[in-house]
Amino acid sequence: MNTQKKMTVQPNLLKALNKTAIKRVLLHNKVATRVEISAMTGISQPTVNAIMSELVADREVIEKGLAGSQGGRKAAVYELNQEYAHAVILMIRQSQLWYRVIDLASEKCEEQIRPVSDGQDLLQTIAEVVTGMQASYQNVQALVIGVPGSVDREGTVYAIPDIPEFEEFPLGKKLSSMLTIPVKIMNDMKATALGCVSRNRPESSNMVYLHVGNGLGAGLITDSQLLSGVSGFAGEIGFMQLGMDEYMLNQTFKGLLDQTGYDQITRITANIISMLNPSLVVIGGSCAEKKLGKYIEADCRTRFPKKMIPQIEICEEAEKYYIRGLSRTAMELCSSDVRLA
Repeated sequence: MNTQKKMTVQPNLLKALNKTAIKRVLLHNKVATRVEISAMTGISQPTVNAIMSELVADREVIEKGLAGSQGGRKAAVYELNQEYAHAVILMIRQSQLWYRVIDLASEKCEEQIRPVSDGQDLLQTIAEVVTGMQASYQNVQALVIGVPGSVDREGTVYAIPDIPEFEEFPLGKKLSSMLTIPVKIMNDMKATALGCVSRNRPESSNMVYLHVGNGLGAGLITDSQLLSGVSGFAGEIGFMQLGMDEYMLNQTFKGLLDQTGYDQITRITANIISMLNPSLVVIGGSCAEKKLGKYIEADCRTRFPKKMIPQIEICEEAEKYYIRGLSRTAMELCSSDVRLA
């Protein structure tokens, strides 16, 4: 009986995995032929043909035209039907909820800011926002939320002083039980780091996003993937100790850096470089300024071999990358046919 159960479950799971792989190729490459999809996924041509026919019949994928040819029959080019599904991305801030509805091309369909008052039930408000979007937009398939705190793999939030009611709160599980779609809770710095990753910039595949402002935080990228750690705590540099009396958790610069602040951020950066050896360090936040970048570069030249010094960049559009990271995660959820409990 167990053997029979495996025989019936495994083919369905394999099909779902193959469908996910095919849709993600189209998500990341925008357009592709069936032959290209087979080459990029390693899925056999007959299997690609069968799944693509099903996706086209369901209108998840549409034919875009014909590819160029060097002789012989031209191949059809396919893309995801961006109007087939939508997702909601949401940022929780101290006094407001920002949210946006996006389609499968990450294009904005709607964007709003809702003020949050003291004593307001944030959980219920978020559920109401998403339920309203489900009523207004076709096939809302995912919700991704960014929070200014640490998040474990189960979606429980920690170290979130700006929103104390969410401290050690299982936000992901609570929302998943209230809604009918996959829910992902993300640390804001990790989402920003993910938004910085670009196929057109190979150096971003191994990088660090360092946030310096009213708080400290970092997002770590290795091989184009977020480094989260066993409990999702990687990058929480506010807990870093630079010396016996230099505990960084309560350090806030409020948009200003004195010489001590410059030295602290520089030492933090040097420690991260020593541990991760990134190609790129991106610095954002209210204290991110070119002078800080130059200061860190000069310090790196005194500490590291020239070949090991990463590119240092100042980011003046951190929120744009934050939104991009949330959107990218939402699209990954929408393109997945595998739902694991």
